[in-house]
Parts: sequence; structure tokens; C-alpha cells
Amino acid sequence: MRTLRIGLDLTWVDWSAYKAPVGTTDVRLDLTVPPAFAMFVSQPGPISGSRPVPANFTDRFVPRIGVEWLAVETSNLDLRLRGGYYYEFSPVPMQSGLSNFVDTDRHIFSAGAGIALHDLGKGLPGELLFDAYFQSSYMVPRTMTKTSLLDPTGSYLAEGVIWAAGATTGVTFE
Repeated sequence: MRTLRIGLDLTWVDWSAYKAPVGTTDVRLDLTVPPAFAMFVSQPGPISGSRPVPANFTDRFVPRIGVEWLAVETSNLDLRLRGGYYYEFSPVPMQSGLSNFVDTDRHIFSAGAGIALHDLGKGLPGELLFDAYFQSSYMVPRTMTKTSLLDPTGSYLAEGVIWAAGATTGVTFE
């Protein structure tokens, strides 16, 4: 009978393969201005572009730890309590130019519980399972400083907390 399990994980995330949806566009305006209006109308030069702007995301290793404790074990019921944590560095570089990928480093905490009901009679010879979890992600404050004072977005601060919760139920048959 195992009452405590500890899981460690190290995941590599290939963020450098991300293709950004941000791009620039080539525009060439070729107008024929009637001579009577030539002194009032000036034609701009071509606007270069029409290629994706690289995201320049950085690959990351993400370490994780999880713990599960078998708190109660009887012939009819098992109760498991779970907890976990991981830290993820943002793959997004400083957004000082054209793009605005908003992201921060984050701490993710989770807690959960699982109940397994055994031997519920001839109608259900297997198990009835109930699991629930709660997760909180703390987004570390990060300021993006734009290099141009004329940038329409301007410099900004990204921060916050993300909450998640869920539950599942299942049945096993013998």
C-alpha cells in the first residue's frame, strides 16, 4: 500500500517554432494626378513589407512537482488528496516594437481530491470515481516599454491571476 506519491517532471516547450500572426504589408500607390491638381496632391512613396514579423519566442524548460496522498483507504472507499506547483518563464521577449504579445512569468498552484467508492453491490461491481481540482495561476507583473512615443498602444503593464476549477466522475467495471 502506497500512501504518498511524488511526481517530478521537466518539460521542454518549443516556443521558437511559433509563427506569429503579425505581419507587415507592401503597399505601392501609383496615382496619375491631373496636372491642374499636381501642386495640391503629393504621392507617397512605397510602404515596404508583406512578410511575417518574427515572434522571437524563446524555448523553455518547465519544471513541475506533484504530490498525491492516500488519506483514507477502507474496503469501500479511497480518498486521495493532491497538490502541485510549477513555474513557467515567459517565452515572449520585450514588446518594444510593432507587436504586442502580452505574457508574463507565472506561478501555478493546484489542489485536488479524488474519491473512489468500491464494491457497491451486484449492480455496480467496479468503482464509482469522483475527482475535483482547483488551480490558481499568478501572473508576475511585467512592464512592456515601447521605444516609440508615437506607438498607438504605448507602454503597458501585464499582470493578473487566473482561476480554474473542474470535476469529473467515472465508473470502472470488473
